[in-house]
Amino acid sequence: MKSSKDMSLVADIGGTNTRVALVHENTVRQDSIKRFRNAEFSNLEVILKTYLDGHRVDVDAVCLAVAGPVQENRAQMTNLDWDIECQSIKAATNAYDVTILNDLQAQGHALDQLPADQLYQIAPGKSQHDGPKLVVGVGTGFNAALVVETEKGVVALASECGHIQLPAATDDQLALFKFIQADHGFCSVEDAVSGRGLVNIYRWMAQGTANPDVTAKEIVEACDAGHKNPQAAAGKLFCKLLGHITGDLALTQLPHGGLYFVGGVARAFTSHLIQFGFYDAFKDKGRFSEFMSHFQIFIVHDDFAALNGAASYLSKR
Repeated sequence: MKSSKDMSLVADIGGTNTRVALVHENTVRQDSIKRFRNAEFSNLEVILKTYLDGHRVDVDAVCLAVAGPVQENRAQMTNLDWDIECQSIKAATNAYDVTILNDLQAQGHALDQLPADQLYQIAPGKSQHDGPKLVVGVGTGFNAALVVETEKGVVALASECGHIQLPAATDDQLALFKFIQADHGFCSVEDAVSGRGLVNIYRWMAQGTANPDVTAKEIVEACDAGHKNPQAAAGKLFCKLLGHITGDLALTQLPHGGLYFVGGVARAFTSHLIQFGFYDAFKDKGRFSEFMSHFQIFIVHDDFAALNGAASYLSKR
């Protein structure tokens, strides 16, 4: 290994992929970013060893953004059977300092660094620059984090709101709720509003048909191809549910600094959200419907934003 003064490592560990990069002088080295498919590795330590062996560098510190709850600097992946803790990461990387964040916290620390061309605005709103922001992750799973500015800097508050019970406001939503509950024993928000949730919606709609098995990617591709097919119908219900749920989160957290969608599934539906009824469902809050138009809504197209957020968190420590 070659000496690398003030070199750090950051990683964004999702349910499907892990993205890894080197940080020098508080900046992610763009030429160092690499993506790994989690299914090809037994644990995170093997990925990090493979990455560092390939770059032949020493790192002083590591910051991990993990899709799962973090307690006492230890994380249990929600959609992957990986248990991540500091001592094993230190052993794998030879770093003296290891920090573990929830992935939505890392996304929150990246918001102030996002270039304008990586933001797609889907609702105008009336943003307050220093107002609270809400990051909503829609990918393999679902989660959200409130981001607030304080005198000591940015604070991103973790949650596990993807695992609250899915609300059912219509007969169709109730039928979907019961279908998922019959399979899993409990119907969470993530069971309907995520990549696998999109598949669950289609499976419910396709009951009794010859081909009930499709992937989330195939459903998105069908939506891209046209709006009059069974997969597109699943996409429409998905967008409406996403609107209802994020509208509830907006009323709960009042993100007057803006609401930011991150994650591969959110990006995949960028061109469909409005025409599939997302914004109408988002604003459908009775006498507070007009109030809902106050919130600016964006989709973040930077797939590596969490790496920048992890680097930012390290620099502020």
